[in-house]
Amino acid sequence: MAQRRIKSSADNKQKGSPSKAVKKTSTRPRLARERRPQPAGGRAAAEAEEIRIRIEKLAYELYQRRGRQDGHDHQDWLEAERLTLSQSADTKQDGLNRRSASSYA
Repeated sequence: MAQRRIKSSADNKQKGSPSKAVKKTSTRPRLARERRPQPAGGRAAAEAEEIRIRIEKLAYELYQRRGRQDGHDHQDWLEAERLTLSQSADTKQDGLNRRSASSYA
Protein backbone atom coordinates (compact mmCIF):
# COMPACT_ATOMS: atom_id res chain seq x y z
CA MET A 1 0.00 0.00 0.00
CA ALA A 2 1.34 3.40 -0.93
CA GLN A 3 1.76 6.02 1.77
CA ARG A 4 -0.20 9.18 1.35
CA ARG A 5 1.70 12.39 2.08
CA ILE A 6 -0.16 15.30 3.65
CA LYS A 7 0.78 18.68 2.21
CA SER A 8 1.84 21.30 4.69
CA SER A 9 1.77 25.06 4.38
CA ALA A 10 5.55 24.91 3.94
CA ASP A 11 5.05 22.83 0.78
CA ASN A 12 2.66 25.47 -0.55
CA LYS A 13 5.16 28.25 0.09
CA GLN A 14 7.89 26.38 -1.72
CA LYS A 15 5.77 25.86 -4.81
CA GLY A 16 4.54 29.45 -4.79
CA SER A 17 0.86 28.56 -4.57
CA PRO A 18 -1.33 30.42 -2.08
CA SER A 19 -2.52 28.61 1.00
CA LYS A 20 -6.20 27.83 1.40
CA ALA A 21 -6.50 30.47 4.13
CA VAL A 22 -5.79 33.26 1.64
CA LYS A 23 -8.86 34.42 -0.23
CA LYS A 24 -8.50 35.28 -3.84
CA THR A 25 -9.58 38.84 -4.44
CA SER A 26 -10.77 40.51 -7.55
CA THR A 27 -8.15 41.81 -9.91
CA ARG A 28 -10.32 44.86 -10.59
CA PRO A 29 -8.80 48.09 -9.33
CA ARG A 30 -10.66 49.60 -6.42
CA LEU A 31 -12.28 52.96 -6.95
CA ALA A 32 -11.40 55.74 -4.58
CA ARG A 33 -14.30 56.27 -2.23
CA GLU A 34 -15.85 59.68 -2.25
CA ARG A 35 -15.80 61.54 1.00
CA ARG A 36 -19.31 61.60 2.30
CA PRO A 37 -20.60 64.45 4.44
CA GLN A 38 -20.66 63.62 8.12
CA PRO A 39 -24.15 62.60 9.22
CA ALA A 40 -26.04 64.80 11.65
CA GLY A 41 -25.57 62.11 14.30
CA GLY A 42 -21.84 62.90 14.30
CA ARG A 43 -22.49 66.47 15.33
CA ALA A 44 -24.97 65.34 17.97
CA ALA A 45 -22.45 62.88 19.37
CA ALA A 46 -19.79 65.59 19.51
CA GLU A 47 -22.20 67.93 21.29
CA ALA A 48 -23.16 65.20 23.78
CA GLU A 49 -19.47 64.55 24.48
CA GLU A 50 -18.89 68.28 25.04
CA ILE A 51 -21.80 68.40 27.52
CA ARG A 52 -20.44 65.33 29.36
CA ILE A 53 -17.05 67.00 29.69
CA ARG A 54 -18.62 70.18 31.08
CA ILE A 55 -20.62 68.13 33.60
CA GLU A 56 -17.47 66.27 34.62
CA LYS A 57 -15.53 69.51 35.19
CA LEU A 58 -18.37 71.11 37.16
CA ALA A 59 -18.82 67.99 39.32
CA TYR A 60 -15.12 68.13 40.16
CA GLU A 61 -15.43 71.83 40.97
CA LEU A 62 -18.34 71.06 43.33
CA TYR A 63 -16.20 68.36 44.97
CA GLN A 64 -13.41 70.89 45.52
CA ARG A 65 -15.81 73.52 46.91
CA ARG A 66 -17.04 70.93 49.44
CA GLY A 67 -13.48 70.62 50.72
CA ARG A 68 -12.67 67.44 48.78
CA GLN A 69 -14.95 65.39 50.99
CA ASP A 70 -15.42 61.89 49.64
CA GLY A 71 -18.78 60.17 49.46
CA HIS A 72 -20.75 62.82 47.57
CA ASP A 73 -19.65 62.03 44.02
CA HIS A 74 -23.08 60.93 42.84
CA GLN A 75 -24.73 64.01 44.34
CA ASP A 76 -22.08 66.27 42.78
CA TRP A 77 -22.55 64.65 39.38
CA LEU A 78 -26.35 65.04 39.48
CA GLU A 79 -26.08 68.67 40.56
CA ALA A 80 -23.53 69.42 37.84
CA GLU A 81 -25.73 67.66 35.29
CA ARG A 82 -28.77 69.69 36.36
CA LEU A 83 -26.88 72.99 36.18
CA THR A 84 -25.20 72.21 32.86
CA LEU A 85 -28.34 70.98 31.13
CA SER A 86 -30.43 73.92 32.36
CA GLN A 87 -27.69 76.29 31.15
CA SER A 88 -27.61 74.53 27.75
CA ALA A 89 -31.40 74.77 27.45
CA ASP A 90 -31.32 78.49 28.32
CA THR A 91 -28.57 79.12 25.75
CA LYS A 92 -30.47 77.28 23.02
CA GLN A 93 -33.70 79.11 23.87
CA ASP A 94 -31.88 82.46 23.82
CA GLY A 95 -30.41 81.62 20.42
CA LEU A 96 -33.86 80.74 19.07
CA ASN A 97 -35.31 83.99 20.37
CA ARG A 98 -32.53 86.01 18.75
CA ARG A 99 -33.04 84.29 15.38
CA SER A 100 -36.79 84.77 15.39
CA ALA A 101 -36.47 88.43 16.43
CA SER A 102 -33.93 89.11 13.69
CA SER A 103 -36.16 87.53 11.04
CA TYR A 104 -38.91 90.03 11.80
CA ALA A 105 -36.63 93.07 11.55
